[in-house]
Amino acid sequence: MQNQNVEICKFFRWENSHVPGKDVKEYWQREDESVKQFFCIKTMTQSGPDNGLVSPQECNSNRQCFLNSN
Repeated sequence: MQNQNVEICKFFRWENSHVPGKDVKEYWQREDESVKQFFCIKTMTQSGPDNGLVSPQECNSNRQCFLNSN
């Protein structure tokens, strides 16, 4: 997942996203995402507002709840 142009939802977070210096998308793209816990800050669960799974692959502009972080 090294693509720097990937869209990321404003509500997307992972377990280390609140650690200083680790809240940029380049960080989670470099890490092994199989060991991470992802969640939506809008729902505070592993499901988004549309009941879909929260993950880097799923939280994209194809979803109704997506909000671009840029």
